[in-house]
Amino acid sequence: MAASRGRSRAMDAALRALESVTAQDPGKRGVGHLFLPGAFVGAACVLAASKHPLVLTGFPCRLADDPPTENDGPAGAAAIVRLCARLGKSVTVATDACNEDVVSKVVQLAWEQGHADSLAAGRGEASGSALTMRAVAAAAAGDEADAARALRESRAVAAGCDAAIAIERAGRAADGSYRTMRGLRMDHIVAPLGAAAEAVAAARDGSAGPLSCRVVGVGDGGNEMGMGAVVDQVRAHIALGETVACVEECDFLVAAGVSNWGGWALCAGAEALFRELARDESAYAAADAAAAEAGMSADAAAAAVPAAPATPGRPGLALSPDEAIAAVCTSEEAARCAGLVAGSAPGVLVPSEAEEVAVMAAAAAAGARDGITGDQSGTMCDGMAWSEHAAVLHRLRALGAPV
Repeated sequence: MAASRGRSRAMDAALRALESVTAQDPGKRGVGHLFLPGAFVGAACVLAASKHPLVLTGFPCRLADDPPTENDGPAGAAAIVRLCARLGKSVTVATDACNEDVVSKVVQLAWEQGHADSLAAGRGEASGSALTMRAVAAAAAGDEADAARALRESRAVAAGCDAAIAIERAGRAADGSYRTMRGLRMDHIVAPLGAAAEAVAAARDGSAGPLSCRVVGVGDGGNEMGMGAVVDQVRAHIALGETVACVEECDFLVAAGVSNWGGWALCAGAEALFRELARDESAYAAADAAAAEAGMSADAAAAAVPAAPATPGRPGLALSPDEAIAAVCTSEEAARCAGLVAGSAPGVLVPSEAEEVAVMAAAAAAGARDGITGDQSGTMCDGMAWSEHAAVLHRLRALGAPV
């Protein structure tokens, strides 16, 4: 996708539709009030351009259970790990010690799934990509030395990473606590992994482009890392918002109806970007004509999503969609990935239903539960049956490969 050529209507429509699907609010929590139009595009661009993302996940809200890990978040993180494996990117995943069994099992499975695919020949096994798993123990209450240890270990997990993506990751509230949506404290089991995201952001010097060392936050309730970008909206519109609102900010905030959906959608968005980058001029013209004939113009797609704010540069929307896409156009890493994706089957970077069913089953076997109902069958997430999640997944897979 040459920067001077612009971009196809099909891709614009796909990205806006992905944003719209992700922003549904099935739980009626008021997530729509936290939505920043255009931020999803920037987040997808960060993933596309990153060589080694840091993925932060784990929300131990099931305080009476062992482990206390909910199953929303790890599956979305696994989708990004699978994408990295398929594209030959390295990835580091970090969580709390209490979530380690669940998160490590699902991301290892996703890494293996990602290496058993049609892109393997083009990727080559000499790419040097690697999966690194890190778990940090929470600090003991009132122990300053242990608190310093937890901060030090949290910062260390960011080593070598050029982006941070937090998916359903417990975020710090204004009083320093970590809260469930019911306002219960999780401080005794949550590590200060916000320090890892801060370490990634601190490494940004501009020399590697405007997408380098950015922090993406994905959440569905207001108490997740990154929601500090809309903290006033959380306090005003979310139940117990004054107590639970996270104050940790991010560069691009994806407010999703379910956080796993946000992870899947980022993979679909990255695929749409790669397919656009891989188009030659004739394919570009054909895609534009097909999009117009199908009614997929950018204007039509925009009808479902409010226009992006006119003045980006704020928390949660560091760059406008146009600025983010322009940066992807000059990314060598994105161009490399586009070459791998070109000619592949549609949806190659988005989890298949079979892959996600296996991930959810692995999470359940390791002890993860539905955060709302406590169900441990692996067929419920955020109070909804798997069939509801599968319908969203199929829609996202289709949108990741625009005409």
